Amino acid sequence: TESIPDENAISKETSELIEQAMSELDPKYRDVFTLRDVEGLSNQEVAEIMDLSVAAVKSRILRARNFMKDKLEVHLLN
Repeated sequence: TESIPDENAISKETSELIEQAMSELDPKYRDVFTLRDVEGLSNQEVAEIMDLSVAAVKSRILRARNFMKDKLEVHLLN
C-alpha cells in the first residue's frame, strides 16, 4: 500500500511538468497540441476549427510534440 502515495506523488509531479511545458509552448502550437493530443480531435477537425490546412496542423503538431518531448524527457528519464 505504500506504493499508492508514491504513485500519486509521481502522477502529480508529472502533471505539473506537463502543464509547465505546455505553458511554454508558442500559443499557435499549444492550441493545436491541446485540440489534437489532449482533446483527441482529428487533424481534419483541428484544421477546420483553426482555419488551417491539414498540412499546417501536421506541421504544428510535430513541432509541439518535439518541444514537449525535449522539455519532458530530461525529467522523466531520471
